[in-house]
Amino acid sequence: MKKIIISAFLFFASVCLIVFLIFPKNDEFNFLNKSIEQKKIDIQNKENYIKDLEKIVQDIDARGSQFAKIDVATPSGVGVPAIFDFLQKTASQSGMILKDTKADFLASSGHGEGIKESGVSFSLEGTYSSFKNFLSVMENSARLFEITSLDFSSGKGEIFNFSIQSRVRSY
Repeated sequence: MKKIIISAFLFFASVCLIVFLIFPKNDEFNFLNKSIEQKKIDIQNKENYIKDLEKIVQDIDARGSQFAKIDVATPSGVGVPAIFDFLQKTASQSGMILKDTKADFLASSGHGEGIKESGVSFSLEGTYSSFKNFLSVMENSARLFEITSLDFSSGKGEIFNFSIQSRVRSY
């Protein structure tokens, strides 16, 4: 009879041990496993995000020359000397002579927030073919010049006088 009581007591003790000690630890173990899996998913998502950022950086680096052209096209500040220098170089490369220059600065324009617009007037002297070359260079340049008015008059022989009014945009 003692053996049956001892056996029943040991059986009851082992069931209590399983219910009160092992099951809670098993639940905690399962919770930790789920937490670890969630952390692995988070790490994988962050690694994918970093890879995407690296691809974007490589794409930006590959297009660096295009961004440089945009920076030249819309210089920060109006930069009168830079504009006149550009006009002088473009005119001389095209076979034209830059005569009078005048700049008008407007505070802002309706083209977007922070974009400034300046009016630039200048006179050129040269042949018609040189003027066509000048306009071609201006059109293909990265600067945002918009010719608003063009007047020309004949000079000596094949030499013409051209008066141009244009707008230059900057930010």
